[in-house]
Amino acid sequence: MTRTLFLALALLAPPAAAQLPFVETFTGGSNVGGWTLGPAPTFPATGGNPGSYLEALVDTFAPQPRSTDPASPFGGDWRARGVTSVGIDLRTLSVQFPFDRELTLMLGNDSGTPANTSDDCVVYFLGTRRVPQVSEGWRSFDFFVDVQSPTLPVGWKLSTATGSCTDPDAAWNSIITDVSYVQYFYGDPEFFFIFDQWRVGLDNARISDELPATSYCIAKTNSQGCKATVALSGTPSAGNPAPFLIQATQVINQTNGLLFYGFGPNNKPFQGGTMCVVGPVRRTALQFSGGNSGPADCSGSYSFDFNALIQSGVDPLLVAGREVFAQYWYRDPASASATGLSDGAQFTIQP
Repeated sequence: MTRTLFLALALLAPPAAAQLPFVETFTGGSNVGGWTLGPAPTFPATGGNPGSYLEALVDTFAPQPRSTDPASPFGGDWRARGVTSVGIDLRTLSVQFPFDRELTLMLGNDSGTPANTSDDCVVYFLGTRRVPQVSEGWRSFDFFVDVQSPTLPVGWKLSTATGSCTDPDAAWNSIITDVSYVQYFYGDPEFFFIFDQWRVGLDNARISDELPATSYCIAKTNSQGCKATVALSGTPSAGNPAPFLIQATQVINQTNGLLFYGFGPNNKPFQGGTMCVVGPVRRTALQFSGGNSGPADCSGSYSFDFNALIQSGVDPLLVAGREVFAQYWYRDPASASATGLSDGAQFTIQP
């Protein structure tokens, strides 16, 4: 579902805890969910993504946008409500020191004592996409949440910051059936960071029963100064015959490349760029980028119908509910490694 449709539904629908999808746009100072970034937040009427947004200046080791109202659409029994994703738009307006951090999603149960954080039970998922630099403007983040999993899903961790829960699976079931708050964290919450003064904006805090399909990770700058960018078209499905295309543009022209995929995100140095998919990876067939027939430039592109692969049965792991991570690799003869890498694509297969 597009963000435009999310916004339209939010403006038409009342904030009922059972109604999904829901998005808080902060229009006119509205703040369903009690979102906070720190003391004295403001609600500028312009400059958001688009329109109004929430802004705050915080002196902290890590900005932590957080909902504070468990009775809002962002709290309660996510399993019973069929929640599958949450997301947020973020902007870093100013900061004193250089930074490079992932965005983490944290879900917490406060044991009925919101003023006492020592008895909270918290699980978190460390994402691979970086929070925006000041020059990058707004950036959107969406996280898939497997609320039906009876055990702590792969990639999630139990926070060690509090001692109120020690069994990961029990903690997961306790939290996902009674979410007290949603929290985003700039970086890995288990790491140590120095304090800084951050001016941060947040917009379009959202929760949905739709499965997200987004890009993530960082593309490698190729020999022609371009970054191959992934775009998704259609719906990943085990039964819908319509195409689900994973496309890449800004690729070196007249070169071979391929799409590879796996079942977890990665963020490791690889061939002068970033490997966005955790191994073992599966490779698809070679493609030819086409584009201009003259000197090297960025006019090449690739396209792959992933639904055709899903429905072929070649890979038995490609089933409904499976989260997939994919990335393009291609030839770049003029680069130091002679290869290029796109950013990553993250999606969940629907029935």
